[in-house]
Amino acid sequence: MDFLEKARHKAEDVVSQGTQAQYRNNPFFSSPPPPPPRPAAVTQPTTDSIFDVYADSGPETSSKSVFDVYADSSVDVTSRSGFDDVGTSTSSQDSKCTGEEARLTKYTQFYVHKNSVDFSICNYCYGSKILPYPSLCRQFEPYRATSDEDSTVCVFFLPRVLIMWQSECLPNDTLQPLLHYFQAAAHYEACDGPTTIKSGPYYEPLNGTIPGLAICPTCFEQFLHKTPFEFKFRMNLGNTTSSRWVCDMSQPFFRRVVKRLLEDEHPSFNDFAREANIRMSTPSCPGKDKPTTEFAKQFPGIMFATLDGGRGGVCKACYLDYVSNTPLQSVFGPIQLPSEHAGKLPCDLSSRISKAAMQFAIRRGDVQIWRKTVLAAERLTPCNGNHGVSTEELAGEKERVGELANCTSTKNSENFETSLSWRGRLLLNAIIPGVQAGNWSRLLEVAKGIAMEPPPCAGGNRGFTKDSGRRWLGRAAEDTADSNDCTIVFCEDCHARIIKGTRYAYHYSKDLTEAAYIARGDAGVFCPTYTKRTRALLREASETGQLAKFAQIWNYRTQLGKKRDSWIPILQNQMFQQQIAMMQTNQQSMLKGSAMMTALHMKGAASATETLMGFQGTQYGNSIIGFDHWTRSSANADMAWHNASNMQVGIGLADPSLMSNTNETLMQALRDEEAFKAVE
Repeated sequence: MDFLEKARHKAEDVVSQGTQAQYRNNPFFSSPPPPPPRPAAVTQPTTDSIFDVYADSGPETSSKSVFDVYADSSVDVTSRSGFDDVGTSTSSQDSKCTGEEARLTKYTQFYVHKNSVDFSICNYCYGSKILPYPSLCRQFEPYRATSDEDSTVCVFFLPRVLIMWQSECLPNDTLQPLLHYFQAAAHYEACDGPTTIKSGPYYEPLNGTIPGLAICPTCFEQFLHKTPFEFKFRMNLGNTTSSRWVCDMSQPFFRRVVKRLLEDEHPSFNDFAREANIRMSTPSCPGKDKPTTEFAKQFPGIMFATLDGGRGGVCKACYLDYVSNTPLQSVFGPIQLPSEHAGKLPCDLSSRISKAAMQFAIRRGDVQIWRKTVLAAERLTPCNGNHGVSTEELAGEKERVGELANCTSTKNSENFETSLSWRGRLLLNAIIPGVQAGNWSRLLEVAKGIAMEPPPCAGGNRGFTKDSGRRWLGRAAEDTADSNDCTIVFCEDCHARIIKGTRYAYHYSKDLTEAAYIARGDAGVFCPTYTKRTRALLREASETGQLAKFAQIWNYRTQLGKKRDSWIPILQNQMFQQQIAMMQTNQQSMLKGSAMMTALHMKGAASATETLMGFQGTQYGNSIIGFDHWTRSSANADMAWHNASNMQVGIGLADPSLMSNTNETLMQALRDEEAFKAVE
């Protein structure tokens, strides 16, 4: 019997030993359809990943890119089986409502009311709900995409819209109730999501049936108003200092549960309360690469794994949030972890890429998509963002098999702050048609374009040395004393985005690569045109030829930058002085403690001597400790204790003006920093 069988039987034993009722009543633990035959018993390797704990012994896929996980590399990406049928066939689109996922209107047919662009419905809902009623059908027209990125959602995913349609629109053969609703909804404040802590009015269940549950007014209007659950809630004005909350209805779990229960002939709020309380009492996911150490009290050591015995396991919180009440719910089942693995295994649904893969797998109804994506992601190194990687690190990355080259090319638009952020948006927009319509040609086109671009600008985050191979262009002032001329050096990427193609590009296109590397040395060359403001000014100068105007601004900015940077060694010296003062303080504390301990031992010895000798007719001491000591050693011990007790300890002892000087220096540096930021 393999490990998966043992673990599942262990879970069944737990259920039968007192928690059977809880499992039976909880839809998330309800018995799924009979699983496929279990694989033959195999010897599992020792591992810290739940993937390996519940894995079969099949060989792992060895691939050079994440795309190779899904298909043979000999097949063209644009026609790969498993992608080319997503959203392209009419039957696929019309099989169900598109739900609350925004779909590209270029690939998914929507209809919109002629008098309200907010009243958009998918092809399925139009055919099943609107088309049978000619008087209502005439009020809609096909949604026409205005751009390749144009997307929308079907409003029938909202419970309130669906109920108003059934109870108010159809009986009266009119769409006015919904049109009035969309007109009012345009003024609703957007829900801030499950991570933003807010104050103010919110809705909560009556009688404390679901302790801690809070719903923002907007989500209440969309999901609960005019439904059978509406009167199970009340508004809390949130006017106390302790009224801080987040909107729980923004979480996918609560939305799916509400929608499922409201579809019943007799919706049960008790069922909602029971399931909501289970989720509210479930500890949060520990996060990426962190072991799952907290479990619900009624289900200790429980995680979820696929019933086919394959690789993949998730914590209960992620199972409830991303898998329960979806087509893949029956694929997963609870697993009782043995003691040697409990609290040591991470959740394989904790990363962003894993969650995205699960959403796509749910749409396709194939858990293998999620499983293979997570396996491929384990071999990828994290993106280093705008800071990038060193030349040595990049050379090492190219030698690794199965990894993507992260952030080595760039694309840009002035709608974004950096090259990388715009490049990422281009790639994301190109991926969406592939996911929704199986059209991967756009992704390949964008990727090829990015590969032809210069390396991305790193701005002020990083300096580059000569071995990076980067080119630097710009302008060298003919007269450095002339305030109407300037020297400016920027990267090849910024030159391509700002200068190239402008009328006066030749003013700012001199190759300064060698001079820049010589001037900067080991510190590396930084690109100064990393803000929108600077790029706009430089582009204006290159387009209009107004060099003097730009030079005056740039020279002033350079002057403020040098003044700001001049504080760096001063502040470093202040920090060094403070560290010395702290060391002196610690030493003084240790010396004082040692002196007091020595004096205490002296007092003990002197006291014993006085007791043995008694009073000899002579008293010892001074004006500080008095003259009532019977022996000289007793007087010396008391004086030593006095001196030790009065030893000074504190930073001020090392340098009385240190703190005041530090504060004054810091304030001056901050003022210069703010002055530079104003023109940066």
